[in-house]
Amino acid sequence: MVAPRREDARHKAAEGDSPPGIKRFWIESFIGIALVLLPTALLLLYVWAARSAADSRLLLEGATDALAVTVASEMTRVRGVVQAWQEDPQLRAAFAAPGKPETLKQREEDLRKRLPEALNIHLFAPEQIHAVEGIPFMSYAGLDLARQAAQARTLTLIEVHKVGQPDMHLAVAAPVLDAAHERVLGVVHVALPMNLLPNPLGSTGDSGLILYQQVVGDAVANLERIDAPDGPPDHTAAIAGTRLRTAVWIKGAALVDPWLMGGVGAGFLVVMALIGAVLWLGYSGLRRALLLDCKGFVALVDDAVHQRTVRRIKTRLADIQEAHQETLNLLRGLQPTRAPLRGTAAAPAPRAPALPDTEGDGLSPTSTLSESSIEVEELDLSVYDLDLPVEALNLPEGFDPYATPIEQTPEGAPSLQEALDAGIASYGTTQADVPAEIFRAYDIRGLVDDQLTAPVIRAIGQAVGSAAAALGDPTVVVGRDVRPSSAALGDALIQGIRGTGANVLDLGVVPTPLVYFACAHPQPQTGAMVTASHNPITYNGVKIVLNGESAQADQIQALYRRILVGDLVTGRGGYQAQDIIRSYRAYLEQDVNLARGLTVAIDCGNGTLSAVAPALLRALGCQVLELNCDLESPLPDPIPDPALPECTRDLGELVLSKGADIGLAFDVDGDRLGVVDSQGRYISADRVLMLLATDVLARHPGTDIIYDVKCSRHLAHGESVLAHRGWPSPRAAAGVFRHAQVVEHQADVACQALDGGGDRVAGF
Repeated sequence: MVAPRREDARHKAAEGDSPPGIKRFWIESFIGIALVLLPTALLLLYVWAARSAADSRLLLEGATDALAVTVASEMTRVRGVVQAWQEDPQLRAAFAAPGKPETLKQREEDLRKRLPEALNIHLFAPEQIHAVEGIPFMSYAGLDLARQAAQARTLTLIEVHKVGQPDMHLAVAAPVLDAAHERVLGVVHVALPMNLLPNPLGSTGDSGLILYQQVVGDAVANLERIDAPDGPPDHTAAIAGTRLRTAVWIKGAALVDPWLMGGVGAGFLVVMALIGAVLWLGYSGLRRALLLDCKGFVALVDDAVHQRTVRRIKTRLADIQEAHQETLNLLRGLQPTRAPLRGTAAAPAPRAPALPDTEGDGLSPTSTLSESSIEVEELDLSVYDLDLPVEALNLPEGFDPYATPIEQTPEGAPSLQEALDAGIASYGTTQADVPAEIFRAYDIRGLVDDQLTAPVIRAIGQAVGSAAAALGDPTVVVGRDVRPSSAALGDALIQGIRGTGANVLDLGVVPTPLVYFACAHPQPQTGAMVTASHNPITYNGVKIVLNGESAQADQIQALYRRILVGDLVTGRGGYQAQDIIRSYRAYLEQDVNLARGLTVAIDCGNGTLSAVAPALLRALGCQVLELNCDLESPLPDPIPDPALPECTRDLGELVLSKGADIGLAFDVDGDRLGVVDSQGRYISADRVLMLLATDVLARHPGTDIIYDVKCSRHLAHGESVLAHRGWPSPRAAAGVFRHAQVVEHQADVACQALDGGGDRVAGF
């Protein structure tokens, strides 16, 4: 069986590759032409597309400016009508007659006749707008606009209130002054419909998008419920007399129309086909001429061999004519040869050309050929090219050198599947390696490299994956904080989870609330967060979510019992990394609308919220002052607890020095919040909960308010909760953890109470 294969190999090695013909050079020429024409065509197409894009940009910018001018003209007309009411004698008389609200009502009806497009017109005295309880029919944004008009004694700019709500409207306010222009007698507040703003064109197809925006300070809000592209608009135009502007985003992703691109591609193929046809005709003619001219060499040699007069051959190609002439001269110089006579010594044979020296540098010392004129072919020799018997190769017993590698597996050896299963099973550990004291009431926590090691974390991962399998949850979400030990422990946790057959969705470095978010959206899932929260840096641990709910004390102990008795499933789970921060931000930006921008100072302690909080608050329209918001910087030692007032002193100083509206401090994994007011004073957690509860109860009276034992009695018995028809529900800490996420989630978004429409901001 060996000999034929050895012979075939020798025969194959002796064969040389056929030299390339002239066809190859013509094909290379065709490809070269294509490579030259294609970039040229693409360049011309790009220039045309760039010119078209520039024209489209000018058109969109012009449309944006024209829309702004049109709206400004209408707004100027409306403001002119309202401004004339500042010195209206009838309004002055109505405000000068106190105690007669029916007089003001009658004046309101008269004003509606003068401005029929108005939704509502309200007249009220200055003392009403400064009342703490406000005015029942006015929103807080409208009340604030009236105060601005009274304080500035001038007509306000037109702005939009209740952005994004069904009752979104335009509003303007003007003071009614006495004859001497020294005292404000009252304020006129006018609500106008949104249809005074012409259609902003919305989507303009593939060219761009034009929207209205409201600008208050540094905050910008889109009025339409159309998702604007990321980044600032390419062009804006302010609308005179308002806080509005028109903005356009020019879509530059598709520079060339697909149909045009297809047409250019088809045209390019047609042109190349024509060029190929022309080249083929030229190749065919050249090949035929070359073959005929080469036969002329045969005729010359034939004449010389048969001792005939050497003929002069006329070639078809001028390039071959020179070679013919050189050959002709060489053959004419040869002496005629005769056969040796019998009985005479044989003529000495001509010396054969020297052969290459295979032991040296590849050339014989007598060779006249240059090294560059020789092509050397390297052969890949296998066992049957060694010209040795198989027995002399010292191969293992039963080994066939011509068999495929998969046939060489010894009998009794484990298969690849069994080897993988054995490797996954080796992730397990014994009960003696897992200390019981790290399994605490609400999380798993211990000293790194002492109580928490890689084998221990892998065992915990197996327990979590086994619990997820028991709940029918095929995927486990995993996140980690920025502690030095979290990366290695997170990898060990993922290995343990995958060793149970569960798939891992790795979120990377994220705050704990984002792990809770991922475990609840779009459906409940199991998750684990590698963190020790605000504990010293020598500690680390795991916070666990089972099927969308935070693990309670008995569930954490059940995980330990699984490890203790070996109740762990095995398998091979998949792995996928995912950036959850983008979808988390999009979810909150849809849910939260700010009527005005705030200046917010934040201290992330160089923890995980550094990657989320600053960008999120800026996206909501806030000016952000950052303190310790660098993920690349080391964590402070000791790690601060923002729930303690002394840990917010630096933040309070930043708030006072920069005039911020509020300060927010977070712990390493982002699930603890410290709040500082605009005076740099620390606000306790139960007072923050009172404010958040007040906002929730204003929209959902009678809702339970859940708090833990760390809150003071003011929360349970204070008027802040009971006055809004809420029923405080004290519960043990074990029953609060899941519900507390809602409060912390709202706190780490903006840490301020927002009403249902986003048009009122209550500061601390």
